Amino acid sequence: MHVTKRGHVLNAVELYSHPSKRAAFHTIHAALALTPNAPVKYAPESDHTHNAGEHFDQGRSGSCGGHAVAKWARTCLAISCVPLTFSGDISPRLTYAESRCPSQPGTGPLKDTGVEPADPITALATEGVAPKQCATTPDGRNSDIWTAADLNAANLSSPPANDGDRPTPAELALAAKDLLVGAYAINPGAPNFVALVAASLSANLPVVATIFVDTVFEDWGVVDNPDGTTSLPAIDKAPLDGVPNFQDPQGGGHYITILAHKTLPDGRLAFLIWNSWGNTWGVASGNNPDVGNIWVTQDWLLASCSEAYAGKITRKA
Repeated sequence: MHVTKRGHVLNAVELYSHPSKRAAFHTIHAALALTPNAPVKYAPESDHTHNAGEHFDQGRSGSCGGHAVAKWARTCLAISCVPLTFSGDISPRLTYAESRCPSQPGTGPLKDTGVEPADPITALATEGVAPKQCATTPDGRNSDIWTAADLNAANLSSPPANDGDRPTPAELALAAKDLLVGAYAINPGAPNFVALVAASLSANLPVVATIFVDTVFEDWGVVDNPDGTTSLPAIDKAPLDGVPNFQDPQGGGHYITILAHKTLPDGRLAFLIWNSWGNTWGVASGNNPDVGNIWVTQDWLLASCSEAYAGKITRKA
């Protein structure tokens, strides 16, 4: 079996047992003008992949929090037509580094130990965002986070920027020009969680979430060929269904964006996960020829999700 082992944000125990910071955010009910017990209405389908731009690729770094949240914020801004002081993508590296500084005080290098789900979103509002920090990595990934393999390939002892670097005063001053606010918490424990996610997407509020992914998820977007090569699955591959294997030693917490939903023939919902593993993984959505996405059923999302946030992100005045 082809295994695409990636760095993960948190392990299974940490993902579901850490104290949630969700209470610091307004709930999605405020954004959707709902009372807690009101019926939740949503359109049969939505698709915001055309607003998301090019896929990020985190490579083997455990920086999905920076990549997913940067892409989520940029997509929210594109949908709302909110300009920044720069053009192009938001820096995953700076988003990820800023999110870890409060939890790792001092002056030494930041450790690649992952982040708690709310931390990168809090960083948007308290530290700000800046454009991608450096050129594409030597292996061609769309990312400004360099790994040890990138350094070796470029014969460098230190990269132009790395997820282990603390933000410099100049970088923080640049990022402070663009503080982004407007995230709303969606509680995965709510009985209508699935409907709230669909309603958020229908209201043009993309969703970012932490999920548990196992080997089945990692292999879902890759096909092993008889000759030993790999290829991408067909566009019409069925959504990933069931429950993740939480005992999988290759599994772990992962940060993703959710940009679309649709109703399946059996009446259940399916959600399009926009990943940060580049264009060599995942199947294309029905309305977008790009790759890097997979569909999952509402049952799979409900079983795997630990935290979720929707947002009409805007630039703080």
